[in-house]
Parts: sequence; structure tokens; C-alpha cells
Amino acid sequence: PPPDFRAACVEELVADEKGERKRHYRTAYSFASRKAMDVMRREVEAAIRYLESSPYANRIIAYRISSGDTPEWLAWSPTQGRAYDFSKPALEGYAAWCKTCYPEITDLLPTLHDERMALDNGGDLLWDRQKHLRSTAFWEYYSDIVADDCIELNRVARQILGKTKPLGTYHGYTFFLGAPGTWQHRALFAYKKVVDSGVVDFVVSPQGYSIREPGAHFADMKPFATNRRHGIVNLNENDARTHHGPNLREGHRYGQTVCEEHTVACLRRDMATELCRRNPYYYYPIAAGTDVKFPRMAEEGRVFRTLGQHLLDTGA
Repeated sequence: PPPDFRAACVEELVADEKGERKRHYRTAYSFASRKAMDVMRREVEAAIRYLESSPYANRIIAYRISSGDTPEWLAWSPTQGRAYDFSKPALEGYAAWCKTCYPEITDLLPTLHDERMALDNGGDLLWDRQKHLRSTAFWEYYSDIVADDCIELNRVARQILGKTKPLGTYHGYTFFLGAPGTWQHRALFAYKKVVDSGVVDFVVSPQGYSIREPGAHFADMKPFATNRRHGIVNLNENDARTHHGPNLREGHRYGQTVCEEHTVACLRRDMATELCRRNPYYYYPIAAGTDVKFPRMAEEGRVFRTLGQHLLDTGA
């Protein structure tokens, strides 16, 4: 958020359960804050109008609408030392939402970290819904507001652009549970709202980071077949930069490739998977784009292009 907003509207920022607003993971606006949404709405409109009036507007083929400091629309991780949205807008919005959706919940404070971890051995993956209702209800609420905010900003863009240029967003990280169960606290579980909104033309997500190493599979983090049925183009942001080094962040091995054979095998697997799913291939270079400038990858690229053209020509 801009410095003036942070200074004037501190209560609209995400706060942890102690009320602190330190630089937690992806800490920024509360998605429940209408003041924050007003700022983001104005920013989207101003940016698009500025770009569309520029001399290079005809070079802009699409817009991807993000959400400020958390461009992937991720909410706040509930693990120790990270923010779980206890801001005033979030708590007030949750209380009002519960009265309609879960009137049986009388304690309207989301569960604290230690309280959550004491249930079901930390509640790793499969939760007893009644036992964890205060936690699951809060994330159902937060999922709803994240989806609503995402749709709202895309509608602002659509009103300006009409159908002249495609609009897309990050979303749909609901299908990758290959890590500890706290990943269910990602607030992307109201994805059906986004799919049904009709304002999104393409959806972006990276492949699953922790299972992209040599010999592992390529995990899509969104329901690609559902998207296709709704006329939404799938883009996997293949963050192949992780193959450049060990990147031992949060205990994950992100798939360093230590030789040519590893690199070719990983990228061939990724391209083949996208062909099978009829998705475009969206690739982040491993290292400044020079990493694929060798004969074997040139041949892989030619094969991918030939097969992709065949799929387009035959409608397969």
C-alpha cells in the first residue's frame, strides 16, 4: 500500500492476533477493507486509462489484474509468526457474515494459532468440521471476500476495455495440497464465483513448486478442465528459475537441475503436460533466457511447436 495510506488508514491493514502490523508474509491491505478496495479500484482505472492513451497501447495485448502487494490473491498464512487477518474490517465483516451463514457460532473471534495447533495434531489435512468450525468458517468467509474483490477489480477493467483486450488474474490455488495442511488457509476456495463471473478470460498459476524436481510430476494448481469448459484460458506460470539453484525455502527443494540432461527432462515434461492439457506454454527463463540456447532445447522447441500446431489444426 502507498505510504500515505499506511499512515492514514492503519486499521485497514492486515493485523496478526496480537494486533501487530509488522512485515509478515504478504502483509498488506486487508481484503475485507472497503477503503483499501476503493484505492485499488482507482489504481486499476488510472493505470489502464494511462496505458491505453499511450503511444504503445497497441502493443498491450492483455491485462492481468492483481491485488497490490499480494499479486497472486493469496491471503495470509496462519502459521506461527505470520499474519492471520485480525484487522478491524476483517473481524467486523466476519461477525456480520456469521450471523447469516453460521448463526450457531457464538464465539466470533477466529481461532488463535496455539488453539488451532492443539486440535487434531495441528489439523494437518483432514479436519473434523465441527471441531474446527471457527477456523473453517473464517476461511470460508475470507475466500468469499477475496473472490468478490478479484471480480470487482476485473469488472472495473472490463468497463474500460470492453472486449477489446483479454483480462486475466492469478487464482485457483485450490488443487495443490502436496504440502502441510495449513495450505488450506489460502482463501482461494470460492473459485466458482470467479469462474461464473464472466469477467476473466485467462487464469494464471504456477505449477506446484515442491514437486517440480527431476523425476517429479507437474502439478497444476487450478482446475484446468473446468476453466476450459467456461471459455477461460489456462496459463501455468512455469517458474523454471527454481532449476537454477537449490532454493531451500520453507523446507522445500525447488528442483535444481545440475546438468543438461536434468534441464531437458524437466522442460520436456512440462511442455508435454501443457500439450496434453491444451494449454499455452508460459515459461520463466532459468537464468536470463540464455539457458535454453543450446541444440537439444532448440529441438525440443521445434517438436513442441509442431505438436501444438497439429492440435490447433485438428482441434484435437
